[in-house]
Amino acid sequence: MTVDRTRRRSDPRDTAEAAFKAATTKPPEPIPQQKPSLPNAKELVSLRIDRDVLDYFQEDGPGWALWAVDEVIAAALGAVDRIAAAHGVTDVSLREDITGSELSSLGRACVSRGAALEVVQNGMCDLSLDEKIFHRNIRKSFQSLINTGRRNMRMAYFNVRNPDSSLFEAYREFHAYVAGQVTRSAESWRAMFDWIAGGGGELALAYLDDGELVAGTITFDGAEVACYASGAYDRSKFDKPLAHFPLYDAVLRSKERGMRYFDLGFLPARRTVSDKEYNIGYFKRGFASSIEMHFCWRWRALVK
Repeated sequence: MTVDRTRRRSDPRDTAEAAFKAATTKPPEPIPQQKPSLPNAKELVSLRIDRDVLDYFQEDGPGWALWAVDEVIAAALGAVDRIAAAHGVTDVSLREDITGSELSSLGRACVSRGAALEVVQNGMCDLSLDEKIFHRNIRKSFQSLINTGRRNMRMAYFNVRNPDSSLFEAYREFHAYVAGQVTRSAESWRAMFDWIAGGGGELALAYLDDGELVAGTITFDGAEVACYASGAYDRSKFDKPLAHFPLYDAVLRSKERGMRYFDLGFLPARRTVSDKEYNIGYFKRGFASSIEMHFCWRWRALVK
């Protein structure tokens, strides 16, 4: 009988431990595969609706779900008109993301009420970027101006943590001084005050070392997007442009409040607006991480 002496006998203890490990070790969970997403695709969801409401829409037969969406949107736009009329507003504008080549249900509803369509550009800041990367991507000529403002300005903030009404009143008066006139109604200012004091944003005021107010910036917060709502800058009090550091500071503080994006607002094309409006847009463009295109629907409030 030939014996294979090169074959090593297994240790009974090692064999037992290996069997125990195989029986008790939880197998790794498979990596979930993300379903491919088609542009402008419809999503299947579950929605509980009262039986009488469902019966009302299903009376019209096949296609009732699309008609239901159209009616809901029409009702929502009607509510917008009533809100506008209640506040003495006659012109309504609504921004819609561009998702495909066909009109959306919202677009069809806007067309049916005679809305005019404009394609607009908006500047966006991606707040997920590290501050160093964000600063490096800003227009080169802005970077030294931001640093100059940081060294020469003392900032004060009106927000939910510091609802000091004297700061807001100081900005309201400063805004009228810089504009040369009162540009907002008392009701509009009150609405802005309430929104910020309730945690919906922040007012930042910039002072020089002698205590003189030279700049102010208002930011409104949404669910995940902060919006550049208002700014006023007294350029006569400083030998260099003033707006760069206050806006930069507003962007960074929006990130601290948990916002994911900062909407710089409308960026008009040259020769479509006044030189002043174009220059404001050009200034904001220098901070943008990206430029987004949107539909902007405009109409006169339809209230009978």
